[in-house]
Amino acid sequence: MVEGSSDVNPPLIRCEEIGRDEVEIQLDLAKWENLAIDQRNLLFWHEVARIQNDTIPREGWEMAALAIGLGGAVGELWVQDGLLLLLALSLCGISGYRLWQKTAASGL
Repeated sequence: MVEGSSDVNPPLIRCEEIGRDEVEIQLDLAKWENLAIDQRNLLFWHEVARIQNDTIPREGWEMAALAIGLGGAVGELWVQDGLLLLLALSLCGISGYRLWQKTAASGL
């Protein structure tokens, strides 16, 4: 929802969460009207992207585990320790499978 701000000296653009799944974007309409259409579009979509970015859960352990597993597997190939190579590859496999599940569930 987009509304004009009713504050005395409001910022150009501000958002407030008004419900669980609702966000209100408030604009200083006097300043907003002075901007070009392209500037308005850029600011508005930047604010929408910022709101959407906050709604994505941050469970990034899979990417870190995948990077550690791949790095460990390459390192163990150099050292030629079979047990640690299997451990690194299994870490890599588990985290890769979890990432695959996430992307398959989201439809990407």
